[in-house]
Amino acid sequence: MRRKFLLITILITLMMTALAGTTSAQDRITDRYNQILAHLTSYLGLSAPIRFVDSWTWEEIVGANSGFDCPAPGVSYPASPNRYLKYIINYNGQRYDYRVNGDGTILVLCSPTGQPLARLENGINVLAVATPAPVASSAVAIPSAPWYVWFYMPTPDRLILFNQNGEVTTMNRPRVTNEVLASDNLKMAISRDGRYLVQAIKLSPNTPALSIYDFATGALRSIPLGALDTIFMGIGLDFYSSVTATPLIFSPDSKSVAIGIARTDSPEFNEWRIMVIDLASGTITKQIRHNEIAAITIAPSVEVTSALSSGGGSFYPNIAVWDNVGNIHFQLVYQFAGGATSYPALAWNPLTNSATVSPYNRVSIDILPTDGSVVYASNEPTLPALPSDGMFPANNVIVRGIPVGSTMTPQQLLTTGVYDMFAARWITGGTQVAFQFFDAVNPARWGIYTIATPATPFAQLSDGYGMLAGVSNGAVTVAEGFDTFIVTWHQNGTTPTNIGTLPPISGEPVIVWAQPFNALLGITSLVTTPTVTSSTSSTPLGTPTPIPTSSVVIPVGATVLCPGAPVSIVRTGINGRVFVGGADRGPLNVRQTPSTTAPIARIIPEGTVFAIIGGHQCADGYTWWQVRLDDGIVAWVAEGTSTQYFIEPAP
Repeated sequence: MRRKFLLITILITLMMTALAGTTSAQDRITDRYNQILAHLTSYLGLSAPIRFVDSWTWEEIVGANSGFDCPAPGVSYPASPNRYLKYIINYNGQRYDYRVNGDGTILVLCSPTGQPLARLENGINVLAVATPAPVASSAVAIPSAPWYVWFYMPTPDRLILFNQNGEVTTMNRPRVTNEVLASDNLKMAISRDGRYLVQAIKLSPNTPALSIYDFATGALRSIPLGALDTIFMGIGLDFYSSVTATPLIFSPDSKSVAIGIARTDSPEFNEWRIMVIDLASGTITKQIRHNEIAAITIAPSVEVTSALSSGGGSFYPNIAVWDNVGNIHFQLVYQFAGGATSYPALAWNPLTNSATVSPYNRVSIDILPTDGSVVYASNEPTLPALPSDGMFPANNVIVRGIPVGSTMTPQQLLTTGVYDMFAARWITGGTQVAFQFFDAVNPARWGIYTIATPATPFAQLSDGYGMLAGVSNGAVTVAEGFDTFIVTWHQNGTTPTNIGTLPPISGEPVIVWAQPFNALLGITSLVTTPTVTSSTSSTPLGTPTPIPTSSVVIPVGATVLCPGAPVSIVRTGINGRVFVGGADRGPLNVRQTPSTTAPIARIIPEGTVFAIIGGHQCADGYTWWQVRLDDGIVAWVAEGTSTQYFIEPAP
């Protein structure tokens, strides 16, 4: 009996030892993988650690020596069998060949020619010269396809590009150097032609900013804003996602973008502005502010007049569409309240600097870029409907709205008294409408209505499809599978074809952009790694166009106060104004400190009067003056350059 017990004890001990050995081997593989990712992050010069790769494999190899079959030129290694782990890492379309021993004391990054790009021994690179990282080779060819869609994976902070044939490429979301990661105000919009990515971000420690990434060149720049500014970029594909924004805030030629900015810290302030930004240069070319638009608005409605008046409450501008004739349509959304189905809306033309009442005043609409018509779910009180389960009645109609002047002419497409409907959107080039519907028993799912066959009951997609975006020949959906997310193309709205999967560990995927039906793709290749990072221009953004200083009256005794700056024509204790010099003058940045890289406190238009209360200070080749604006803001402005003045004495 004792011998049997001893035998069982020995067997258990052997099993535990084997299990411990297996666990130890698995830990070693994971530890070396993490070590490799840490080195690759440093090797590529990335500001944030790599948390997600395209794919990776490993194998154990016994080499002839400690060169790990990737010897450095001119270096001999003692002949002695050496066991090492070989990892193949695919990241951003590039293949990296790593060899590392079990305890991680020797790590080699091997080139395709069999020579080391880096060799670390106890953490020190022993190579005399390290070959630079192949950043320039990150361009990915974009094949011709009927449409493209970008997905965003929140957990790894990555973007994945699909077309109807499947995944095309994946990349880290472009981030500027001092960006606060996992920013709570992150919002993304991609231009109609797919070339530019505009993001609402925060810079360290807590400065709101815009970033612009050029997929064609890899150029990445940022535009810092004021500390109290909140950025608004319209409503994206998913009305309830805080990340998505609409491509319709871009001009039809995709060369400019319209951004709404507002102060949202208190209901006491009704301060907002809309900026027009040139995407190639990052300069603010036009803007309109809350206290300027009333004077240029033609025949404002009662609602618009109330929203523009100082006593009408606090609003922010939510841009709906930049239309084909140059008007930027935006809603004035009442802050610190909710539940409205419509808001006052205006159409501002930055070229003529005039405004009218806009027909795009409803919330939760989807705009067809070809003709500007909208689609939405609504309630028609005269028709049967489900009982209300909240503050709003059940939506029993799908409506198409056709813009006519400043009004929207409604046209009922579909009615039902047995479902509640919401999230209507255009698909299949505008020939079909997708919407979600549910009742007291069944969960929400997608319905497809074909406009050409109104008598035919709407088609119903299977349960489980989540986010949906319309494309030129159907729709794209995401569904959660057993261990992954499934991307499906619904040809002509109803014929499903699974075209790929998204990683299961990456959080709920979000469709941030679907190629608009009438937009041509503006790139034939895209750069997946930023190659250029820059902040705003060294001259204040949106400054007036050059005017010779000879057109300015120079005060007697005036002198140059700062190197590189013009003769100063203003002084402390007087009122100044933004230089007045013609009809096509630009606005002027007012910055929090006397520096061209300081956050922008305000952007003021031509002719704005302010009090000069301090200065001067010299910085960045400018003479800076401390000013107080009419709303009490105290900040700094640059006086001008050797060829132009930005400010002048107020008359």
